[in-house]
Amino acid sequence: MDKTTAWAFLQSTWAGIEADRLICCHCGHRIESAQVLARTFTIESRGISNRKPCAEKILVPRLSDAMIVYHRHLSCLFQSTRYIAISHVWHPLVADLQYKKSAATSSIDLVEQIVRELPVRIAQSLTSSLPGDLEIWHDYISVPQWITELKGQIILSIPEIFGKAFTTVAYLADINTKDVRSMREGSSAQERCRGISNLCNSRWFSRVWTAMELTQSCRLRAMLQDFSLVADDTNYQSFLKEIEARWTAENEKFGVSHTAEEIVKMGDNLVPCQLGPLWSARDLNLNGIRIPFGTAHELLARRCITNHRDFFHAMLGLLKSNLTEAQLSRDTNEAIQHVAINCLKEGDFTPLFMVPASAQKVFPKAEVKKFGYLDIRTFALGDVQAQPTFPAVKFLSIYPTIQAKCLGTIQFIKQVKWLQEGAVNSLAILTKLTFEYTGLDAREFATTLCVRLYSQREDRVFQHLSKENRMRTLYEQLKRLHNASLKDSNSIATEICATLGLCDRSLGGGHGGSVFPPPEYLDGHGSTIHLSQYRAIAGITCLSCYKTFLILIAPFRPASELKGAMAYRVPGLKFSYSTAGSAGFILKEQRMSGRFLWGLPTCQCPKIQEVEVALEDLPVPQPNNFQYGNKAGKIPGKQ
Repeated sequence: MDKTTAWAFLQSTWAGIEADRLICCHCGHRIESAQVLARTFTIESRGISNRKPCAEKILVPRLSDAMIVYHRHLSCLFQSTRYIAISHVWHPLVADLQYKKSAATSSIDLVEQIVRELPVRIAQSLTSSLPGDLEIWHDYISVPQWITELKGQIILSIPEIFGKAFTTVAYLADINTKDVRSMREGSSAQERCRGISNLCNSRWFSRVWTAMELTQSCRLRAMLQDFSLVADDTNYQSFLKEIEARWTAENEKFGVSHTAEEIVKMGDNLVPCQLGPLWSARDLNLNGIRIPFGTAHELLARRCITNHRDFFHAMLGLLKSNLTEAQLSRDTNEAIQHVAINCLKEGDFTPLFMVPASAQKVFPKAEVKKFGYLDIRTFALGDVQAQPTFPAVKFLSIYPTIQAKCLGTIQFIKQVKWLQEGAVNSLAILTKLTFEYTGLDAREFATTLCVRLYSQREDRVFQHLSKENRMRTLYEQLKRLHNASLKDSNSIATEICATLGLCDRSLGGGHGGSVFPPPEYLDGHGSTIHLSQYRAIAGITCLSCYKTFLILIAPFRPASELKGAMAYRVPGLKFSYSTAGSAGFILKEQRMSGRFLWGLPTCQCPKIQEVEVALEDLPVPQPNNFQYGNKAGKIPGKQ
């Protein structure tokens, strides 16, 4: 096809719709300018009879077929038609031409071929795979890309379009059947792990739009590059969920935390955990639970975009917010702040637990690549499993005011050289530090070390100590530690940890479903959520009873600036990786200066206060444009 004809097709498809003459083929009424256009198609070769009047017929001669296009009100589409929504990554050439709107592009004939034929190839495959009268929603055809008003209305409705589709089909244009077979039928763990990683490397997982579409979809199928529809394994909710479940199963077989990651050379290749909380976000949505701000930010902030405002379109879709992208400031920092404040007004406290941009160091490119599409440094606390006891948020100024429990003031900060000492030596150091402040009070010692510093469940700790006279043994060991020389203290500390069950999995694992012993967990994700090597032990004194206790904190300021700061706990609130009712934050001059997650209640002093928090300095999205798999190591240009 010559370039003039190719350009005419794109103009017709993306700019040729006469908005003032749109008629709904279902109800027969005009589609007004304030109503959302639903533009779907079927293919002529499908041979379904008794069609309603179509809006147009688009010939596809190279495939000996044609698209029969229908216009409806979006509400009429939902009422009348089973349709399949196609989730896919735009071809770079198509995205470039759509963005530039220029007929001078040398590849315009190829772009025309892709836009005209790709949706039909997908539809032809679905015709042979899925029975019945089905139409297709594909944004190459269904969205008038160059008619701003129509496109804007459709973009706002994307969550609903995918949420109400009969099925969403994820078209994985860079995945072949060999990778699926390797994951499912590989003869060795190495082959199965590499198959899983190859699937994760798909560009489909890299985009903000596809991530949002996945979380909104009730039913999911996957289509490969040869247009074959992947048969779902009935043991899993969907093929995409199967990827995560099989990776978990392979890890459990190894029993060592990083073996599978080393096999696939994580960093050059992706694994499911690097894709972010896709599945938990989708589960929340399907169960009618609002996705929290922290989760939405974590899911989208590292994903790729064509237009920087796409991040906000996708985020507001995930949040099911009453805001629209057009209502937000053009300044990204101000826009993030606006969305966070709106979430707080709706009872979502996760913005208060975000690590500020100023507290995050600039990572080298290799480090960024290692994280994949998971913004693990900003939130990473998992699901909100219990809501705050006092959910009301006031705005007496530009900043939110909440009710929280004042734990007291920070008297001192103790830091450990975590990286130098390693998990085992750090455990001995924390054992001796805890003893300095609890003395021979065995119960308070066990609570501080096991629960506040190592995230173990309090009930399991004392159930463990109630057996085999362990509480008495612990007391005797503490007495020995009290009188021990420096030389003997390390060996006694090791004995104490064994009695407590901290050296292995005797306590059943910490919060968040960790399968690793406490020292290894604190050296892994427990370290991440406390800012890794910057994590510290804070000594906090209650202003009523003057009792001092220790908690593990993630400091957002240098230790020298934290003395005198106030610590506040949010009663009732629980995340996957926090203990119940033990998450809170540190304020100095109203500004966020740290967070803590395992600050188990200490004294019973009544200390509920109204606290104003200067919420600012929220992190902005930083897309990860690395490519993984066969193109690992390259940083592509903007697409």
